[in-house]
Amino acid sequence: MNIERCQNPECVKCYGVPPYTQEQVDAMNAERERELELRQEFYQRALNAIQAVTGVSATTATLIAQIIERDTHGKAKYGTTLDRTDLSLADWLQHQAEELADGAGYALAAKREAEKLLAIKKAAHRLVMGLNEHTPRLNHDALKELNELLKDD
Repeated sequence: MNIERCQNPECVKCYGVPPYTQEQVDAMNAERERELELRQEFYQRALNAIQAVTGVSATTATLIAQIIERDTHGKAKYGTTLDRTDLSLADWLQHQAEELADGAGYALAAKREAEKLLAIKKAAHRLVMGLNEHTPRLNHDALKELNELLKDD
């Protein structure tokens, strides 16, 4: 009899894994936080080294460091690198198509958020202009600062 299981190896229903105790959850969370801190430290050191050695712009150095971080993440997650030879050209193109589709989704979500921020900026600008016009004495420093931040770049 073939039992179908979900993809989550920690699923109690499918794999019979007992639930974690709070102590175990706290320990796992602490370990994840430490790993994240170490990754951030490594990333910053790599970024500084790339800029120091190559003299490239901060943007280019960031891109290089991100590529290195993605390679490291891929090794940890999948146990392999992009140097693997077990995939055909069609397989690589399929992976690329899937990644590009994901990227298009990310771009659309980011565009939606940018549109929301722009609408908020415009509404705040109208509010500031209205306050300045109708209550000239209410020209506090915070209002001036907000007005400066809301100016079109």
